[in-house]
Amino acid sequence: GALQLYRLDNGTYPTTAQGLAALAERPVSPPLPRRWPAGGYLSTVPLDPWGSAYVYRAEGGRFDLVSLGADSAPGGEGVEADISLRPQTRQAGL
Repeated sequence: GALQLYRLDNGTYPTTAQGLAALAERPVSPPLPRRWPAGGYLSTVPLDPWGSAYVYRAEGGRFDLVSLGADSAPGGEGVEADISLRPQTRQAGL
């Protein structure tokens, strides 16, 4: 939801380089947000269920969020498998 609000306010999602941190702290690298609310969109950047950072990628007006699973490493099977918000785009590089 916070990513959608960011996009509605600023016309684009945070870049991959800006990452999810752009939701909690105003980005200082371009593109700078046109409208960034006092206090940001989140008080802190959430972690995945295993306490690791989500992998965030943005490209071509789309984004993907990935949890690397219980082992916090790419790939894996079962509980160690990556979980992507957009599994169909993972194979296409996003």
